Amino acid sequence: MLHDMSRSGAASAQSRAAARLTHAAALAARFAVGVLRFAAGALRFAAGLAIAAALLVACAPDGPEGDRTREGERERGPHEDKHPDLERLAADFPRVDGSTSTEPLGALVECVVKGVPYRWEMPPGAERTVVPDAGLAGEPGRVRHHSGTHEAYVALIAGGADLALVARAPSPAELEQARAAGVALDAVPVARDALVFLANARNPLRGLTSAQARSVFGRPGERSWRALGGAEAPIEPFQREPESGSQQILEELVLKGTPARGTDEVPIAYTMRGPIMQVAMRPNAIAFSVFYYVRNMAPNPAVVTLAVDGVAPSEETIASGRYPLISPVYAVLRAGTRTDSGAARLRAWLLTPRGQAAIRESGYAPL
Repeated sequence: MLHDMSRSGAASAQSRAAARLTHAAALAARFAVGVLRFAAGALRFAAGLAIAAALLVACAPDGPEGDRTREGERERGPHEDKHPDLERLAADFPRVDGSTSTEPLGALVECVVKGVPYRWEMPPGAERTVVPDAGLAGEPGRVRHHSGTHEAYVALIAGGADLALVARAPSPAELEQARAAGVALDAVPVARDALVFLANARNPLRGLTSAQARSVFGRPGERSWRALGGAEAPIEPFQREPESGSQQILEELVLKGTPARGTDEVPIAYTMRGPIMQVAMRPNAIAFSVFYYVRNMAPNPAVVTLAVDGVAPSEETIASGRYPLISPVYAVLRAGTRTDSGAARLRAWLLTPRGQAAIRESGYAPL
C-alpha cells in the first residue's frame, strides 16, 4: 500500500511539473506573438513614414523652371500676404481681356490677387496655361479666356473689358476705331516679350540678320535659303492675319515701312499655334511668333528659334535687352479711367515689386 502511495505521489509531481511546463510554454508563445505583432506594427509605421517622406519630396516646390516643365505636378498657393489693398483689389477685380499669349499671365495675376492656388497644365491639343483650383469665371478650374489682341482692343473700346493685357501697342486702325467711338487708349508697358523667327529643326540654319528677315517677309521677297547662308532650297514663309499681334510687331520692328508680301506669295498661318504647326511639318518653312508663346505655351521639339543679328532669343537676352527684337507687353486702359477703379489699381499693382514678381513667375521678363 505504501508502495502504491509512493507511486501515486510521484505521478502527481510529474503531472504538476508538466502543467507548469505547458503553462510556461503558453506564456512564451503569447509573448512571441506579441513581439511579432509589435514588429509588424513597427514595420507598417516605418513604411508609412517612408511613403509620407516620398510624398513630401514629390510635392516640394521646384522653383520657376520646374513650374514650367512639370505639368500639373505642383499646385502653387498665393505668394502674397493678404494686404488690405490687395483684398480691395480682389473684391473689385476688373474685366480683363487680352492676347492669346498673355492668357497665362492674366490667370496667374488673378489667382495671386484673389489668393487662389493654381498649377500649370497643358491639356491635349491646347496651349499650356495656368489652371486655378477654384473658378475665376464661375466654375472650378476655369479662367477668363482672352479673345486675342485685336479683339481685346475692340472689347476695351466698346466697354466690354476694363483692361487689356496685350502683346503690342494699338495699331493705327485700332486708334482710329477708338477715335470714332470717342475713346482714347492709355497703354503702359508692364513686361517684356520678343518677336522670334521659327525654322524646322532639320534646317541647318540657326540665325539670320534683321535685313535678311526683312528680305524674306517684305517685298520683293527672298526665295532661296542659300541667300541666307543655308542650303539650296526654296523658302516657304508664313505670315499672320493683318491685325494679329505678331504681324503688327513684325511690321513695326522688322519691315519698318517695307510693304509686306501678299498672301498669294506668303500664306497666312491662322491662330497662334498655326506658325508652329506649319514649320514643324515643313523642313523649308519659316514663320514668326512671340517668344513667350513659343517657349511657355506651345513648345515643339520640331521647331527652333533663330538668332537675330548674332543674338539668340532667351529669357536672359530678352531681360537684358541684348536681343534686338524686344516687344513690350502692355496693360491698356480707356483714358480717363478713375484712378481708384479696379482696372487702374490692377495696372498700378503690376508695376510694383510684387506685381513684377508675379510677371516673372508667369515666365515673362519683368521691366
